Amino acid sequence: MSLASLTSLFTKASPFMAGAGTALSAFGQLQQGQGYLEHGMIQNAAAQFAAEQLRQNANAVVASTQRSAQDIGRNAAYVMSTQLARAAASGGGASDPTVMNLIARTAGETSYRQQVALYSGEAQARQMQISAAAAEWSGQQELRVAKRASESADISAVSTVASGGVSLFEKYGRGGIGGGMSANDGM
Repeated sequence: MSLASLTSLFTKASPFMAGAGTALSAFGQLQQGQGYLEHGMIQNAAAQFAAEQLRQNANAVVASTQRSAQDIGRNAAYVMSTQLARAAASGGGASDPTVMNLIARTAGETSYRQQVALYSGEAQARQMQISAAAAEWSGQQELRVAKRASESADISAVSTVASGGVSLFEKYGRGGIGGGMSANDGM
């Protein structure tokens, strides 16, 4: 193949190659936009999953501390029963003021420990609920940003096709190579 025939082949093929390049560039931009969107959707799904796990853990913490408070109450009942039995076995009266004060202090300490256990669990659960809300918000923001990036890539793809079309028309439009119309020719 001679240099002249090779030059002629490339000259004839150049509009198609330029058009294909424009199309491939636009396709790549669309794919990039789709990738942004998929990434945002995956990030959002992961954040929603993490939020749900945090909520379940918060419920488990509350249930666990409620059980701990019940155990504290049950153990205190055993202690107060033992206090009363020992007071009666020692020959003192079960209604003796010292015995009653001891049992009342035990009941008060029990109530305090139960309330502390419940508060501690509720505080942990509250922190987990806040973290869950933050995870949900973060996932929603990731998705919002991904949608914007995807839309931007779509616009860029349209822009690439439009500018490629104008460039092809200017270079290869009416009249072939070198015979393109300038902006003032049509007027």
